[in-house]
Amino acid sequence: MSLRIIKQGLLTTIQDLGRWNYQAIGMPVGGAMDEYALRVGNLLVGNDEKEACIEFTMAGAQMYVEEDAVIAFTGAVVRISVNEQPVPYWRALFVKAYRLIVLHPDFTGCRTYLSVAGGFDCAEVMHSKSTNLQARLGGWHGRALQANDLISQAYKQTPVNQKIRSEFHCTDDVAIAHWSLSPLTYEFYRQPFIRVVKGHEWDWFDEYSQEKFFNESFRVSNQSNRMGYRLEGTPMNRRRKEDLISTAVTKGTIQVTPDQNMFLLMSDAQTTGGYPRIAQISIVDLPLCAQLKPGDSTRFKEMSMTEAEQLYLDREKELEQLKDTIGLRFA
Repeated sequence: MSLRIIKQGLLTTIQDLGRWNYQAIGMPVGGAMDEYALRVGNLLVGNDEKEACIEFTMAGAQMYVEEDAVIAFTGAVVRISVNEQPVPYWRALFVKAYRLIVLHPDFTGCRTYLSVAGGFDCAEVMHSKSTNLQARLGGWHGRALQANDLISQAYKQTPVNQKIRSEFHCTDDVAIAHWSLSPLTYEFYRQPFIRVVKGHEWDWFDEYSQEKFFNESFRVSNQSNRMGYRLEGTPMNRRRKEDLISTAVTKGTIQVTPDQNMFLLMSDAQTTGGYPRIAQISIVDLPLCAQLKPGDSTRFKEMSMTEAEQLYLDREKELEQLKDTIGLRFA
């Protein structure tokens, strides 16, 4: 399959699950902002769940499929069409060659993922195809996709995606798989709050700030990108004023800057930071963070480390069961 970009939209990049094991030398993990959507999308088309996908920020992108392909869209709720025919998201699709795919500017959320059976033909850098825009490496020549880019399929066919493809009998522009995920698979995106564990420096902040942190909404500022989001709301006042030696940070760390505002670190964030860490997002709620766009507001809800660990184990078990179910369906 070859995919030609007609309009790139706001920001369109190739991402997988990132570059692990290089934080010690200062290399951010990077990868998909919404890892859950990427993993499920890959499973829907029969890929390994770590395979690279295309990440679209907001909408407006258009692309031309130059060969028959099995694809899936996951992530944000966006209106998608193939040759003007509406198609669903979170479902496998067969698209015939020479069809135009459009992500229309009607969406809820922020990031949409396109998975293609076989993956995309991009060189790995540090064991990842993810695009690192700051370092200009990985993905498609280390940059965001642009109009006229022609992205080729990797043709890493698995027995599962070969059997998924064989079930399609397409006489129109697009065919929709007659099997689908349970809506419960992505129902959690409607959750009205984001769960956090108190950070290492939680006690550095006064009681008023601590109370407001869990009882007020915070707005995502326009000063937000793949590195992180600046959060607008009640200032977080420190009662301990000493400097903090740089310490480890990761995706989901919420730091408080000297101007008393909070900054939520995301996929392309640095590996160490010198600002106090007021909280850490639960890993299972990071997809909710990935779907926040500038102007959106959210609230935080406290949970214990034990609860966060159990939720993570439950989520991984659900993904493993989904993988097994699809594997058995096409065995």
